[in-house]
Amino acid sequence: MLFAAALFLAVPIDSEAVTAARTNYEKARYEDVVKSLRDADVSALEKNVLADALFMLGVSELALGNEALSQKALVRLFTEVPDFEWPLVAKKVVAALEKARKQVAIVLQPTVSDGGVRVCGAGLPKRAEMKIVFTTASGEEGGLGTADGACFMRAAPKDQPVNGYYVVAVVDGEQRATAGSRLQPLPYEDRKSGGGAVAEGTPWYKHWATWTIAGILVAGAIAGGVAGGVISARERADGTMRINVVVPPP
Repeated sequence: MLFAAALFLAVPIDSEAVTAARTNYEKARYEDVVKSLRDADVSALEKNVLADALFMLGVSELALGNEALSQKALVRLFTEVPDFEWPLVAKKVVAALEKARKQVAIVLQPTVSDGGVRVCGAGLPKRAEMKIVFTTASGEEGGLGTADGACFMRAAPKDQPVNGYYVVAVVDGEQRATAGSRLQPLPYEDRKSGGGAVAEGTPWYKHWATWTIAGILVAGAIAGGVAGGVISARERADGTMRINVVVPPP
């Protein structure tokens, strides 16, 4: 009986329902906005309509003093639309929006191909910067990746062999996610030169595809209730790999 009730509550809504919620929102009828949107299934809405619905829900929850529910709606907003630009609102609302934006986990998915590294990911806004650093026998070489659609690219050095790399995502001047590190770089296997196959005995985490898979798994954990900040990994003494999701303080 309870299961049936839960299914009934998650009623899919369309753009007309969001327009009706907009009318209530503009008249400051926040309880009506919450009543129509809080338990609604908005997954089928187009991106711009979905963003409008989640924004109104988040602001309405905040106006009613439901800060936790407000953050839940706003974090989902920035997860679905990382580059959402909000209209002119009160300082309290701006603070809630900025707090929610920082709670969205960025999951990096680096791959090695075509003589360099390509980094895509989930939760990456257009204003993000991606630092891609290659490790060589003589040190490190790299810099900011070039935007390539929703991803970033950087060619590897051609004057010396590359044995590893790491990437750092920076948003609004803050480090938000990493893959590999200076001490534990990811292995560089250029598939263009035939190095894409995994050598016999190579640990699972030293294959270029590992981070794509790990990103998917971590994203699933985040969807289950972990609002994240920085994702990193470290090799243990026993040869296993530990993946960390560091959640920023509220």
